[in-house]
Amino acid sequence: MPHALGRLTGLLILAALALPAAVSAQGVGPSVSLKPGSEFRDCADCPAMVVIPPGQFDMGFDGGEEGRYEGPVRRITINYAYAVGKYEVSNGEYRRFIADTGHVSARDCNILRDGTYRAEPGTNWQDPGYQRPIRDTGC
Repeated sequence: MPHALGRLTGLLILAALALPAAVSAQGVGPSVSLKPGSEFRDCADCPAMVVIPPGQFDMGFDGGEEGRYEGPVRRITINYAYAVGKYEVSNGEYRRFIADTGHVSARDCNILRDGTYRAEPGTNWQDPGYQRPIRDTGC
């Protein structure tokens, strides 16, 4: 499990790494300053991460789909820098994460059928029920 934690960071969409405006990363090679917009990797084959500066955004929606009310719109403030994966996590990256950590994934993927999203019994990240082979990217 040498790179398990590094791969886990790539899996976290909003990996709220409490990074000050400039901080040193311990990764491959020498320490680097992580200013907003800079990229880093926790290891040579870990996902690329991008530092996001502190800021604000509006979250929520007063309308929406039945059973998925997001409302009301509200201002969210994040007072610290954090890092997110630059790209979507591929199935290959997720497969390595599972192998390194022994993580047990959720089952029953939410699939759009007849205009409605619902949990499809017997599906998972390896077989999400797409009726096509899964390559390195997918679910």
